[in-house]
Amino acid sequence: VLWLRRKLVAALLRPPSAFPHMPTLRLAKTLWGVPEADDPDLWDELFARIKAEGFDGVEAITLTWRTDRDRFVSLLKKHGLQLICQIHTSGGDLDPATGYVYCSSNKLHDHLASFVKLTAEAKALGAVLINSHSGHDSWGSGDKAVAFFKHALLVEAQLGVPVVHETHRQRLLYSPYTAAELLSKPELAALKVNADLSHWCCVCEKVFDAADPRDDWWPATLRLVAEHCEFVHARVGHAEGPQVSDPSAPEFAAEVSAHASWWRTIWAAQAARHPSDDAAVWAEPEHGPPPYLQTLPFSQQPVADLWEVNARMAQRVRTEHAAAMREAAASTAAPPAPPPSGPDFIAGGDAGRWGMSSYMGPKDGYVFREQGPRGAGYYREGTAAARAGSDAPAGPEPAKPAPSVGRDGSLLRAAMDENPDVADKLASMMGGAVPPVAPPAGEDEAAAAASAEKLRAVDEEGVAVGARLAAQQREGAVEFACASASAPGGDLSLLERCVGKMNLGSASGGGGAAEVAKMVFSAGAEQLSLVTHVPESKRRGVDAAAWTRAVLAAIGGKVMCSAPQPAPLGGGSIVLAAVSADGGEHEPDADMALGLAAAARFLEEDTPA
Repeated sequence: VLWLRRKLVAALLRPPSAFPHMPTLRLAKTLWGVPEADDPDLWDELFARIKAEGFDGVEAITLTWRTDRDRFVSLLKKHGLQLICQIHTSGGDLDPATGYVYCSSNKLHDHLASFVKLTAEAKALGAVLINSHSGHDSWGSGDKAVAFFKHALLVEAQLGVPVVHETHRQRLLYSPYTAAELLSKPELAALKVNADLSHWCCVCEKVFDAADPRDDWWPATLRLVAEHCEFVHARVGHAEGPQVSDPSAPEFAAEVSAHASWWRTIWAAQAARHPSDDAAVWAEPEHGPPPYLQTLPFSQQPVADLWEVNARMAQRVRTEHAAAMREAAASTAAPPAPPPSGPDFIAGGDAGRWGMSSYMGPKDGYVFREQGPRGAGYYREGTAAARAGSDAPAGPEPAKPAPSVGRDGSLLRAAMDENPDVADKLASMMGGAVPPVAPPAGEDEAAAAASAEKLRAVDEEGVAVGARLAAQQREGAVEFACASASAPGGDLSLLERCVGKMNLGSASGGGGAAEVAKMVFSAGAEQLSLVTHVPESKRRGVDAAAWTRAVLAAIGGKVMCSAPQPAPLGGGSIVLAAVSADGGEHEPDADMALGLAAAARFLEEDTPA
């Protein structure tokens, strides 16, 4: 008790933000694809659930709020939720014959008139942010597009409500190339955007990779977007569409990682623009319903639970934003970089060999001069020669990438063994003999090793805890249990894996505790995670969802809780939940102590003797 009291006191005395002078993340819940949003009689319960899952507001379109404006606004206020209005210029109305009208015109005057009308309607509802699908993609980056945005900026200033323009297909910012041209214009410097970068992956049929020579333009474009971005739609796209079926599936790990890195870049830029504890930035998990969400043929059944997908994405957004704020805080606290060191001059390369003057690509801390005082080459920044400017070519031809050889060179070696001519052709392409290929080393391998070690620790702890619970059950000492696991470190997906190992049969290398009803906690720096598993044989004794809700109510704070779902091992049902550290407002270790006590108390009061 004394230890818990000290933990709680320490939590209360911590500063309100774990990242001083950094903006606070606010999460919006999209009502797109939520069936209850169509029925005003269900709004009260729906908004209560959204608030309980830790969201700060909702995003809605005209179709929702026009159903019953007064009740909509009143219930949002009742549950402490803010409103983001999504508007669609030249759209927003319901056609009895065709349904919702998304975009009805490609004429500039129609879109301007619609923008004025819809933004005024949103302001009257008390919206804190307006997200506009603006204009028509046929205008490109020309005069029509610029005229629309300049007028939109004037309307926004008169409204007093921030307006962001989404990077959405069919609209003005549909493409990264057009968007970059528009955002670079001085007269549009004040333009704000909503970055839904999944659309660009679909438009370009590419998940952008700064390491790919074809995407060398991407870092500059992303920085430009980040400078203008005030809202992030966190949906993960792929090369063939704007939405992966389930971002938690391992086959989409690369796409999720790419999008998360882009979001972190945006959040870092936002932190630099809004260096205040009082500032807030909005983000929204926005995976949508069919046809965005894939369905099975004939039955048209969705391949994933949309609510659960967005709940998991909300947790990912919280984690990635916290990581971005840590990096930004560390960057702010870091001492300034020392001035570049090294020789004042480095001679350029052989023009005959390189085929283009003496330029050999950029060098950190140096400026290239074609006709400097000591000849063609690189002059250290800060020297008089460097201050005269750079003569580097605007677009030097990049070196040809090496042929794909497989991670360990096996593909190249197999081709050479099968066809000796391949070696001669490759040698000709590369200007000499084909060098031996060694497996890549360094950070990637170190990261892979660390990840494998982490999973091994999670599995071992799951087996050990499961074996202990199974032994206690055999001795008649336990049927319902509360436990903790340290190896997952508060990561909900790892804790779910850990519980799976607890339930796996001992003959298969698991703990064999599938028949024990259990709630397992794991505390980390950013959150407390908990997984509740109630096997079929114990469902009459305890309800997994009710047990979880009781514990979350005892802990309080910003929570995420899934609906019960079939347990992959052990049968019955499983519920996943998490309590955010909320920038220091909650201490996950203290929350775990509260949760363990609440879980045990629930069992004492609500389970049969």
